[in-house]
Amino acid sequence: MSYLDRVTQSPDEDFSFRLAKTHDLGDHAVGYTLELHSQTWRNAEEVSHPLWTHNLQIVCPKQATGQTAMLLISGGSRKDQSDGPLDATLLQLAEATGSVCVLLPNVPNQPLAIIDRDDPQGTQRRYEDDLIAQSWVRAIDERDPDWVVQTAMVKSAIAAMDATQAFLNREEAGSIQIDDFVVTGASKRGWTTWLTAATDDRIRAIMPIVIDTFNMPETLQHHWGAYGHWSPAIADYTSRDLFKAFETRRGNLV
Repeated sequence: MSYLDRVTQSPDEDFSFRLAKTHDLGDHAVGYTLELHSQTWRNAEEVSHPLWTHNLQIVCPKQATGQTAMLLISGGSRKDQSDGPLDATLLQLAEATGSVCVLLPNVPNQPLAIIDRDDPQGTQRRYEDDLIAQSWVRAIDERDPDWVVQTAMVKSAIAAMDATQAFLNREEAGSIQIDDFVVTGASKRGWTTWLTAATDDRIRAIMPIVIDTFNMPETLQHHWGAYGHWSPAIADYTSRDLFKAFETRRGNLV
């Protein structure tokens, strides 16, 4: 079993979900919003919000074809409300594919402060690449790969699949059986898509969008060779000299 398998497939005692809202979509589909607690990542002495929460949205065409669902991993923030409308893109995907479509927002769970030497009071609210890069710094400093926040991002995707299957199999949701998933996401969520597929055999196909994060050392070498410099888009990593750290024993933990 790989490190990623061991970390992401282990049960989390704080995993839970509940139905927050049912959406009437007329004669052709029904929608649901679930309040999902995917996991606890670290503790309150290390991060500002250890419990990862998501408003998981599910659209079920009443004449769904097959038992494969699409999971769209998305961004957003903790402030999103569970009683809001269904995502327009999710509705379009369900209509176009005739399949159950699921939206997992707030990956990574943000904003999040990492309490460390750079922010001892935990007041610096971090998002996106800034959050990921700082988690790598902590992982390297402490020689602890569990600090790499991508592991929690993958675990949230696994939790979304678990919750989708469990909820839709209930009588109140029509006892719908979902066997596997097609997973997609952009940028950091595309990164999560690659990693989730590496550890969960329920994934039938993936569609990672934007950045290529497969085979990172070779990808980074090609990046530098093509540009002759690092793109400003990855400044959160280069400003911390993280790619140089990959060449060290500690950096190999990441």
